[in-house]
Amino acid sequence: MSARDDILGRIRAALGNERARLAAQFPAPAQAKGAGASAAPNANAAFAPDASLSTASSAARGSAISLGDVDLVARFVAKAQQVSATCTHIATAAGAPAAVDAYLRDAGLADAPLVVAAALDALPWRAHRALPGVDLRRDGLVSVTPSFAAIAETGSVVCLSSSATPTSLNFVAATHVVLVNRSAIVATMEDAWARVRATIATLPRAVNVITGPSRTADVEQTVQVGVHGPKRVLVLICDDA
Repeated sequence: MSARDDILGRIRAALGNERARLAAQFPAPAQAKGAGASAAPNANAAFAPDASLSTASSAARGSAISLGDVDLVARFVAKAQQVSATCTHIATAAGAPAAVDAYLRDAGLADAPLVVAAALDALPWRAHRALPGVDLRRDGLVSVTPSFAAIAETGSVVCLSSSATPTSLNFVAATHVVLVNRSAIVATMEDAWARVRATIATLPRAVNVITGPSRTADVEQTVQVGVHGPKRVLVLICDDA
């Protein structure tokens, strides 16, 4: 046997063992009598969402935020902090400007230029830039946007594009501040998409799922933050609906 045959034989054996393991772990659904039985494993079962989160969400959707020992707000905050996002609770959306100013002062960014999405323009912000016309590439820019939902399973926020919430505000500014309604925190990615389908008749041009600040390890496998997007993400969790 040649070295090539030996290597290929080992690969085939390994693949065969993997197929057997998957078939045992995810057996194919029962076939009706007379139908050709399929031995193909149900590989999709390997990607099922966290069962405890799904159970909580399906029972609590549209009512309580937590169920039993699964607190979606606490889970979201923990996951968001794991990916270097900062989370702050505010009682109402009207408290967002003060919370943003406090965060920027603490970060040494009190004089950073501010751009607020038109959807939030009615709030009492300090002097800020309006769209269109602002140069979003300006160093140190802070953008403030609403969100459509947040995902407890991953600490992600879901933002929908529109004329009042342009996608550029999610990715171009050095600091991204995003408002999340407490009642819009869902358990899993699947729940977020279910909320989109149930709420919106026509999908927008973009649905952005954002998990923490931008990061990449393309160069020498060294993680760099803020290369392709925001260096900082502040999530304001608002108690009002």
